[in-house]
Amino acid sequence: MPKLEISFSIEGETQLIRRLRDIDKDLKNWTPEFKRIGDLLLKTFKHNFQTQGSTIGEPWQRLAPATIAQKRRKGYPLTPLIGTGRMRDSFKAGIGKFHVEISNPMDYFPYHQSRRPRRKLPRRVMMKIDEKRKQLITKIFIEAVQTILQKRGFTGN
Repeated sequence: MPKLEISFSIEGETQLIRRLRDIDKDLKNWTPEFKRIGDLLLKTFKHNFQTQGSTIGEPWQRLAPATIAQKRRKGYPLTPLIGTGRMRDSFKAGIGKFHVEISNPMDYFPYHQSRRPRRKLPRRVMMKIDEKRKQLITKIFIEAVQTILQKRGFTGN
């Protein structure tokens, strides 16, 4: 299980030491933060379909003429990876005290997302934690720790 350790070296500040004592008890359940992260990522990955990969910095290759013709015959939108919309709408978040797991159970999802060698099917990345999402995730954890410290009497930035 991942472990978060915070240590301080303080001389002569008994009051400060008292405020920090047992802070680990306040850091034992990150479920609310991982729920926020899960919601953020689900929204991001769904939006990524609208921008055809640009949301996460991985623009999708255009459809081949044969694929466009096939989509027209079936009455599907002329957008990559959108037929019925089931794959776009199937992302799920599993949340725990120390993790969030985002998945897509559609059996054809891995063929589009994977880095495996290809002959026909182009790679179209649907899930990726880009720099912007890394910053937003970090901010969620910083805010949580700041809230804990404020509850213990610490103020300021």
